[in-house]
Amino acid sequence: MGAFRTSASASLRRVVLQLEPHVQADRLRCNTARTLLLLDHEPLPWARWGEEFAAHPWQITRDVTAPIQEPHVGLVIDTSGSMNAYEYGLGPICWILTDGLRQMGGRCATALFGNSVALLADGTRPLPLVPGVKTGGGTAFAGDAIELLREHLEMTNPRRPTLSASTSTKRRQ
Repeated sequence: MGAFRTSASASLRRVVLQLEPHVQADRLRCNTARTLLLLDHEPLPWARWGEEFAAHPWQITRDVTAPIQEPHVGLVIDTSGSMNAYEYGLGPICWILTDGLRQMGGRCATALFGNSVALLADGTRPLPLVPGVKTGGGTAFAGDAIELLREHLEMTNPRRPTLSASTSTKRRQ
């Protein structure tokens, strides 16, 4: 394509070609109606370029300079009395998130808080069974639960996606 540098990207439905001119500024212009891009006062030779593209097979090269690493997730479960109506679902939610993240190479550490704070799982091993999470009591120690999880997860690596999820029903003001 001579005077243009090309790059391509593809998804499942579209291929995008990016053309970047590498010519003197006075050689590349738009026509008056701005319907054509002109090179040396002639329309761009799209048909010739199409033939050039078709003549050479595409080569897709994966060039990853800083790959995203496996996600680390901190799950904080509120076991206070306000969660009584949801007690039946807390254990399955914990197991589903922990197992799902492990299957994709990630980690999910889980902490419980209410009248105290406790580490349910550090994310290094799969949960053998769906945990039975009991509710009732106060809502203290939420901050301690987050800090407890941070000890077991790498939360400062910018290449590692992180997420902190909470089961608390309290709304922010």
